[in-house]
Formats: sequence, C-alpha cells, structure tokens
Amino acid sequence: MRFGDRRAVLAPLCCLTLLLALAVPAVHADALDLLQDNTDGEVGIYLKQVDGPVLESFREKKAFEGASTNKTMIHTHAMLEVQDGTATLDELIPVALDMSGSCPLGTGVVMETLEDALRLMMQPSDNARTQAIRDRFGDAAINDTMQALGMSDSLLNPMQTLGCGDEALEFPNELTAADLGLLYEQVLTGFLDEATRGQMFDLMLNQSNSFYIDALVNQEALSAGLTAGETLSFKSQIRMAHKGGSYTLVPAEGPAQEYRSLGGYIELPFACEGESRQFAYVAFVNDATDLDTQGSGSDLNIFDVGRELLRPLIGEALDSALCDRAPVVTAPAPVTLECNTTGGVAGDDPQIQGWLGLASAVDECDEVEVVNDAPAFFPSSCAPGLTTGVTFSATDSCGSEGLAFSSVSVQDTTPPALIVPADQVVECTSPEGAEVTVVAAGDDVCNDVFFNNSRTGATNDASGTYPLGETTVAWDARDDCDNHSCGWTSITVEDTTPPLVSCGVARDEIWPPNHQFEDVGLTYEVTDACDLDPEVEVTVTSDEDPFTAPGAGGRIHCPDALVCGDTVQLRAERSALGNGRVYVITVTATDASGNVGQCQVAVGVPLNQGIGGPPIDTGQEFDAEVCNVTDLGGGPGNGVGPPHDPGSGVAHGAPAEDEDPSSRGRKTRRRGRGE
Repeated sequence: MRFGDRRAVLAPLCCLTLLLALAVPAVHADALDLLQDNTDGEVGIYLKQVDGPVLESFREKKAFEGASTNKTMIHTHAMLEVQDGTATLDELIPVALDMSGSCPLGTGVVMETLEDALRLMMQPSDNARTQAIRDRFGDAAINDTMQALGMSDSLLNPMQTLGCGDEALEFPNELTAADLGLLYEQVLTGFLDEATRGQMFDLMLNQSNSFYIDALVNQEALSAGLTAGETLSFKSQIRMAHKGGSYTLVPAEGPAQEYRSLGGYIELPFACEGESRQFAYVAFVNDATDLDTQGSGSDLNIFDVGRELLRPLIGEALDSALCDRAPVVTAPAPVTLECNTTGGVAGDDPQIQGWLGLASAVDECDEVEVVNDAPAFFPSSCAPGLTTGVTFSATDSCGSEGLAFSSVSVQDTTPPALIVPADQVVECTSPEGAEVTVVAAGDDVCNDVFFNNSRTGATNDASGTYPLGETTVAWDARDDCDNHSCGWTSITVEDTTPPLVSCGVARDEIWPPNHQFEDVGLTYEVTDACDLDPEVEVTVTSDEDPFTAPGAGGRIHCPDALVCGDTVQLRAERSALGNGRVYVITVTATDASGNVGQCQVAVGVPLNQGIGGPPIDTGQEFDAEVCNVTDLGGGPGNGVGPPHDPGSGVAHGAPAEDEDPSSRGRKTRRRGRGE
C-alpha cells in the first residue's frame, strides 16, 4: 500500500475542537446508534462510574487510532513528573514552531514554559508543543506510565509524530476505550495527588473553556422542570475535562480514512443523594470511509456522540436535583378563634385540629407528610387576641425540608354568664325591714369573673337587711377582658301582719247606777314587728241608747263615756226597763302599712245588784261617747250599726264596716309597745 505525504493529515483535532462543540442533535438518539447509523467504520463506546460499575460499553477492548486523544497519555505522564519533582511547570523547554500543515517540521525553535506547552497541547491541540513535550520526557517513559496506569492494550508509537499523516498510516498508535477510561479513573482515584490532578485538568479543555454539554444541560433541565436558577446552580457544580482526536488520512490508493475519538471525565452533582459522582467516558470511530452514511449532508460529530453518551447521566443528576427540591408546604391561613376554656383553646380542640388538617405539601418525587409544631395549648388574651405561631414542615426522602408558617389568634370577646337571683317578696321582720339572702352566680369559659352590685359593691353577695318597699339591685359581671353582663333583681319587703293588741280593765262592773263617771282602769299593749309606734284608737260602744233609754240619764247625763288618752271613764247608769247595760271598749292599732289589730273588753252595769244575773249585751249599736245625736232614720237615738241579737251576751267584734268614722267623736292616740 502506498501512502500520501505528510500533508495527508487533513483535519486534526486542533481544527475541530470548537466546531464540534457547537450543536446538539435535534433528535436524541442512543450514543451507539448514533455511531452505527452514521458511519461505516469500527465504532466503540465506554462509560464507567469511577469506583463503580461499567454503565455502557461496546468494543471497549478494540484498539483504535486515537489521533490527538493520545495526547492525554503524554499530558498525564508530564504531570506525574511534576508531582515527582523531576519536572516543574515553569521550566523552559525548546519548542520547534514551524509546521507543515499539522505536521511539526522541527525548526523555528523557541523556549516556552512546560505549563504553556502543556496548555497549548491540550486545548488548541498544538502538535509542535506535543512533540516538544515528548522530546522532553521520552516515549519510553510515557509508555511506562501507561503500563503503570494499567493500560496494557494501548501504546504510544514512537515512530509516529502526531499530526503527520504518513507516519500515522504506517505506524498507528494503539488505544482502547477501556484503557483510556482507566486512565481517567486512575488519575481521579489517586494516581495523581489532588493538587497535581487539579493542575492537570486546568490545563485541559474543561468546564471553563469547552463546556460542550451546556445546551444539553439546558434541554434536560427545561424538560425536567428546573428553574433557571436551579439550572445555573447545577451547572456550577459540574466538573469535566476531555480531549478529542481527529484524523482524516488519505493513503496513496483508496478512499480517505476517518478517525474520530473523544475521551474525558465528568463529575455530576446528585443533590438528593448528597454526593457527586465521577464518570469516565470514551467514544471512537476507526477506519471509516463515510461519516454520513444516511446522507444527511453533515458528517458525524463525535461531540454529539459524547453528549448522547452523557445524556442519561445528566438526566439522572437533574432528576436528583429536582428531587432535592424542598417540598412545597401550604399552610392554612391565619385564624382567629374564640377562647373556650380557661386561658385559651386546647390543642386537641376540634377547631384547632381541623385547622391544622388544612395544611398540605407537594414534593417532586415523594409522597410527604406534613407535620407541625403546634403547642398543646393556645393561650388567649383580650381582643384582638394573642397570636401563637405554628410551623408546618414536610421532609422528603432526600432529607430536604419545606416550611410554611401560619398562626392562631385566641381572643375573649364573650361576656360571662351571669345568673341573677330571682325577684323576692318577703315579710317585714323588724322596723328596719327584713334580712334577705341575695347571691348572684356567674361563670366565664376563659377567665375569672368579677362581680359588682349596686347594694354591697364588688361582690356577688348582696344579702342584708332590705327596707320596707321595693329595692332594685343592679348586677354587673366582668371578666379579665372587660366583657360585661348585666342583670337586675327586685327585692320587695312588705308588711301584711296586723299589730298585736292586748287589753284589760281593772273593773268590769260598775255599781251603783248613780249617773257618775267611773274610771274602769283600762290597760292595753300594742306590739308590731315593723312599726314601733302604730296609731292607737280607743272607742266605747254601748248596747243602750244614752239618749232614749228609759230610766237612764238621757239628755241630762250624756255622753256615757269619756276617753282621755288611755283613761276611759264610763257612766254608771242603765235603763230601768232593760237587763242591764254593757259597754264595750275597743282598742284599735293601725301600723304604717295600714294593717289593723284590735282588742275589746266589756264593762257591765247590772240592772240590780246581785239580782237577775249579769247584764246582757243586746248589741253594741250605740256610740257611748256621743251625746247630741241626729235621727239616723230609725227614730230618735244614737245608732252605730245593726241591732245585735238580744241575749247574745257581750259583743267583742269590731265596729260595723259601713260605719262612718267621721260621725263618731272617737279618741285616738299612739302608744309604744309595752305602754
């Protein structure tokens, strides 16, 4: 087979680095399908979690020409030398800058720092710097490092100058996807220390200078429902470094041969799990003659393959970020309740429980339960009420907690329940009135009750001596929040008991009938529970008309009775034709309430001394104190009422109800009890 000259390398990776990173396939496809459907070359993929399982693999042991992807091994060895102290990044090395296309010519030497040479080798994929670094460390040492990494199926061919097509055709490098993936895994797990590893990745294409998955992350984040802020946060946590390679080699005979490869690592945050995971990935096309087997008009882009290889991982990581969202907790609106027990409202009150049950929570990935820190008791104060805050929370399986807040205000606007005593009507028991028990009761569901009444002041007991008549007691019950209840009680003290009157005479018989006045020695006593000084009236009646009675003194000796204070004098006379005369002395006591009490005592004037028996009361029809009488329709006389049944004895009743008091010259006086 004949080979073309060194210019046979048409498109090394240095020309493709930026071009291949621009687009994202409009139709997502499996990475392997994307390779197999668009090229006739040998293809392979490899995806492995660092310190974890192999996730995708196809022909991972197939040796392919990696082109500039092989520079990863050179770079790793150089950083190992820096770590070991046998090289420094600021040391100067000679670099022959002259190029023939992509093939170094070894002329135009300048001095550059190793750091600059490594950056230019790994980022714009400069082949002159690559050769200078190989010259600095030697291919044998580089291959030894590859063996130390475990890359037993790979080889950097000393006979090939990277970028020179004829050498690439004649002396191909050997690289397998499994070996390249192993290199990244070894570097990430300790082959290089953390500081050196960081320097190595900083000098490569990485998230800061070639974030070729940016559009992919945007697509997947939008599909997952992440916000712009969440997407930016997710991107900020991604770490990646990669190196690709591209050869288009044209042999002397036959079609051009296409080689495409991409290898790297990516670190993705899995927020829900609280960790980051690292992955090594590789994709390659080897010995292809067509990169557009479907005739789309666009050759296969190896970065599209890399995107699709990483898409499931990125989707899973975004799902984890979504699941890491705190549950959205909705708290019930603040509520104001009326105090219904001493000091507030109990936490197990149905009103509280119903309100707490209004809280809800929604989580992206889990069914979550809402809990709260509601206290066992919600204290009250006076309107507008004391506010107690309640925190509602929900925690998902990722440990993310969502919070919401609300409050319960408990106020007391309900007046106390006041039970006033019933109205009472009581009998007077003393001049001051009557002792009456008057006690109110009250209750308040929330606070203490304070009483006041118009009679005894700040107490619920208005008992005491109530005067004669009606007394209204006004009540007020107040709680701690100055809620008031009012009521009234009427206490009526009445006097319906007549005075108690007792009376007697020293002489109940007068003799002889000599027309003279005799003091009969009247005595009486009046007592009344309520009136210390009832009005007392003493009257005298007779069963004989002092004016017309035959044989009596008549007009000459009338009237027949004189009442002066408590002295009663009766005339000693009687009709000669009758059966003797009977006087009745009536003592009448009237108290301030108009109650009347009486006592009567009889005094007789016999017809004959010791003969014929005692006088007989034939009816107390005549006022013995009246002399000048007027005919009252029954003929001459001194009538005071209907006739009594003759022979009925001495009458002790009260005067007739139809008697006109104004027609009687009665004597009245008031006497104290015991006079």
